[in-house]
Amino acid sequence: CNGLDDDCDNIVPANEADTDSDNWWVCANDCNDIDPQVYPGATERCNSLDDDCDNVIPTNEADADNDGYRICANDCNDNDPAMNPSATERCNGLDDNCDNVVPANEADADSDGYRICAGDCLDTNPAVNPGRPEAPCNGLDDNCDSILPVDERDQDSDGFRPCNGDCNDFDPAVNPNAVEVCNRIDDNCDTLIDRTVAGGLCGIGQLCDIPVNPGDEQCASPLYCQHNGVDNTNRCTHWCNNSYDMPGDTDGVHECPTGYGCTAYSNTDSAGFCWAASGTILTGQACSVDSDCRSGWCRDIGGGVLRCWDVCAKDADCMQDSTTNNYRCVLYDITSPNGSMVHGLCRPETGTGSTGASCTSHSQCRDGFCNPYSYRCVNLCSTELDCTSPYICDWWPGEDYSGRADDSTFKACWNYWTTRGTWLFGTACTPNPSGSIYQQNCRSGLCFNFDGTGTKCGNFCNLNTDCPSGYHCDFFFSVGTNGLLRACVPN
Repeated sequence: CNGLDDDCDNIVPANEADTDSDNWWVCANDCNDIDPQVYPGATERCNSLDDDCDNVIPTNEADADNDGYRICANDCNDNDPAMNPSATERCNGLDDNCDNVVPANEADADSDGYRICAGDCLDTNPAVNPGRPEAPCNGLDDNCDSILPVDERDQDSDGFRPCNGDCNDFDPAVNPNAVEVCNRIDDNCDTLIDRTVAGGLCGIGQLCDIPVNPGDEQCASPLYCQHNGVDNTNRCTHWCNNSYDMPGDTDGVHECPTGYGCTAYSNTDSAGFCWAASGTILTGQACSVDSDCRSGWCRDIGGGVLRCWDVCAKDADCMQDSTTNNYRCVLYDITSPNGSMVHGLCRPETGTGSTGASCTSHSQCRDGFCNPYSYRCVNLCSTELDCTSPYICDWWPGEDYSGRADDSTFKACWNYWTTRGTWLFGTACTPNPSGSIYQQNCRSGLCFNFDGTGTKCGNFCNLNTDCPSGYHCDFFFSVGTNGLLRACVPN
């Protein structure tokens, strides 16, 4: 086996040929004498051939899946013809193209059986994938259909969704955890606007809705929501007797704060309500127009002299200093944005007649009221203590002064009996006549159920200080069409 004609028969044996000139003969185990790269000791070339003629083809040169790629040529899975260096990634969590990289979107990090490339829209949560039903109110697209239910969105990023109680998902200040304030909206989404179960939150002058039920009041106690005919709005306010607080005639509750005046109302017993006032001039001082006065009343007191007048319920409401000498609480028939009414006004007295004096006209009486039935002057009052015995303090319809029907009322002295009783406030009594609010034995002459426990001797009032300890003055009676009277009621 040397490629020579050793026996000189002019024939070199065929197996001693070196056809491919690789210096290896067939007889020396060249297993492919037409390929100079195939011979014993040659380097295997990843071609599925026995390049080194050791009768063994390396396993990594196999192409078991017949995809044209061998393991040694980077076929990373020779049992899957869809996996080779030319393959397309198939969203299966495998390295289909054998580049040693599994695409990130083929991961199944939460092991829920769904990959990102197969529609898993949140691969860190096994409860979110295309096979899941939509779970209620969790703010997630549970079934990965790219549709988040409207009521699960948190569009204002306040941490609350409509499905868990956010009643305005376009305002981050509105949600179930917000603090309710007076602003005409339901801040904390409890269906209560500008109030809590404990009561209203709005202060004087703030807008409100007149409640259908007392429990719906939006105004903080002791305020009411009232309609103001001046600007045609509903605002929180409280009742008052006059625009200027009188020394010794105040209870600290029903006086108007700075910047507010007491505006007359047609359906009260000469009470008013505090509304924002443009004027600052006080009662009895010179003025030019209504808006100059804190009360809103600039009137001619005679001879073209203009002075501020003010609303009142009795004389004590009117200042008696040098600027308003002889100003008394005198009944007046007025028309205002809040109705036509008979109401007390602080103005120069028109007459001198006190309770019991004979009269034929209102102008003859000190407080401007001549009883149309007895033709006697009667003074305005708050309680029976403002009237001399046997007179009591009673309510009168405005028409007894004006001669026309209206809802206004006022309180003035009246004598039903020849003597006044002695029973004090709170004494049990029976109205006489039956069905009325009167009882002669009561010092006030009044007998009604003011605390829900039965009829007792009661009191009318203009101020909290008119009432015994434990009671306050508030609207209690409704008379006529919708007239209101104040009485002492439990705190």
